[in-house]
Amino acid sequence: MFCSLGFSVGKTKLFCGPNADAGASADTSETGNRQTASFYGAAAACPDPLNPSGWYLAESFAIKYFDESKDEVSAFAGAHFGRGQSDGIGPAAGFSFIFQLLIASDGKTIWCGQAGPTRRIDTASREVTSQYLDPVLSLCWDRSPRVKPDSALYLVVAGGGLRRFDTVIPELVTLTLPRANINSKLYAKYVDCTATGHLLISTSSPVDGAVYAFDPITSDLQQLDILPIDSHAPFVLIERDRLLVATNGRTIISCTLPPHYFSLPKCCDRDL
Repeated sequence: MFCSLGFSVGKTKLFCGPNADAGASADTSETGNRQTASFYGAAAACPDPLNPSGWYLAESFAIKYFDESKDEVSAFAGAHFGRGQSDGIGPAAGFSFIFQLLIASDGKTIWCGQAGPTRRIDTASREVTSQYLDPVLSLCWDRSPRVKPDSALYLVVAGGGLRRFDTVIPELVTLTLPRANINSKLYAKYVDCTATGHLLISTSSPVDGAVYAFDPITSDLQQLDILPIDSHAPFVLIERDRLLVATNGRTIISCTLPPHYFSLPKCCDRDL
């Protein structure tokens, strides 16, 4: 599961820290409660499957743990202003501009997308290790019924390429996206995976962005029938049977997904 601090899934939207959206000043507390703990550039969040009131919250260079029931924010991994790329345990690890968190359904492992190697975090020991070394733009779980849950990731790498990373073996496979037409090469930006294993991919181009459904088994590619998108790289997120597309940072398009995810009905815009 993945969600950003302002784009949450399945739980109430979070607002933590006096400057959670703009980045916190150095004279505020790194830990504390919802109002006093500071976040240096709120970046991403994911709920803790082992605690109904627990959240892992990421800022630019660190991850914190927020327990809503206790109104308590504690340090988890990385350092408040400690940018770096080093592996380590808890505060000894370094992060650089975190943008995404994925957590396994058993709550034991977090995968962290950042400006550098993709990191794996053991939630019990808080050990951080680098797994995929090339820079990525986004990542998601492979939710196909053909694979064991939480055993593989899809990665959009710098330059718009698509990879599948088996986290158990480990093994990396490069996927080839078909051209939208003879003159248009697709450059992926964000990706999410449906329960049937189809990938919903947003793309960037010199003119605009589009959202495609891609079957990694058959290589079938279909552009989704949604409203025109005024963003170069729309953000896509699947929530249950719906597709959410954030455009240009101001509007969310919400669409009901049909069984095969290739033909969307009329969408409704919701201004933020």
